[in-house]
Amino acid sequence: MNKKGFTLVELLVMLVVLGVISAIAIPNIMGILSETRINTMIDNANKMYDTLKIKETTKSSSFPKPTNTDTSIGCVAIKLAKLGTADDYKPSIEGAEVNFQQSFIVAKKEVSGTDVKYKYYVRLIETKNSKNYGIELEEVNSLSKDSYKTNIDSITIPPTATSLNELVSTLGCTTVNYPAWHIFTIYM
Repeated sequence: MNKKGFTLVELLVMLVVLGVISAIAIPNIMGILSETRINTMIDNANKMYDTLKIKETTKSSSFPKPTNTDTSIGCVAIKLAKLGTADDYKPSIEGAEVNFQQSFIVAKKEVSGTDVKYKYYVRLIETKNSKNYGIELEEVNSLSKDSYKTNIDSITIPPTATSLNELVSTLGCTTVNYPAWHIFTIYM
């Protein structure tokens, strides 16, 4: 007699095999997705830095940097809105939006004797379902997978001196003053 179909044992063996494959594959896929999300965020942060460096070297640019002669200005922060559009920065999480009001880059002047150097710090925020994800004021040269955070507090919109002071106090900058054209200066 020629029976068509599978026996109960064959079906159970197939379910066990599929379960084992799923148990191995799903965590790997989730890890790859998480790593891709973090790499996209770091790429966007580096793109912010690269765009700022290009705009700093363009003579027609209106991006101030703390000067060597002005000792009172220690940091200059530029909002992401001045560095690009939504088309330039793709969110790392599907359904999220890059938060142009909460994201900025800070150029911090550091003086050692007659030597003047600049360090750049990035705050890049994405928002999805009223929750913020991203990079919270990390130095551009030390961005890594550990830079990515999943629960970042919002700052007041538009930024106020108080909210910016609280945020950038870790950089050693205090007393914030920012012009209406979306660039704010942070004094040491």
